[in-house]
Amino acid sequence: MKRLWFVLALAALPCISRADDMCAAFARFAKAISDGEPHTVKLLTDWFPEPKAACQHTDYIPGIELCQWLVSHSSMEFMTINIGRALECAGIHRVATHGQYPHVDSLAGKVSSDNFTSKDVSLVIEFDSSPTDGLPWLSVTITRFDKK
Repeated sequence: MKRLWFVLALAALPCISRADDMCAAFARFAKAISDGEPHTVKLLTDWFPEPKAACQHTDYIPGIELCQWLVSHSSMEFMTINIGRALECAGIHRVATHGQYPHVDSLAGKVSSDNFTSKDVSLVIEFDSSPTDGLPWLSVTITRFDKK
């Protein structure tokens, strides 16, 4: 019985560290923002006919860096996994996504956290894992009100 628990615990570790890594990437993005303007990046993924990911950003260096990180560290096949990881960063825990049963097959919405890394840092996550008119996407907007 102890061996089964150990295997289950090890299986859960990659999910925990990946979520923590995404939150850390969002926090680095927030820390690098030097003005009071909202800054947004948008991750788009596709699985068919071949796996690919893209990220939209302005020419703002911290946004470019977050986009590079997201493209390298996100699921291309299951946007719901990326959305679940991002929601963890906003304080919404245990969104059952692909690979967990029962799980959410489609997610669309908007979540805001007004105290992301401190009381004056806003995190807004918008997403649609099954849009009717394009690729699945995840948008992250951070505003630093302490930099106005």
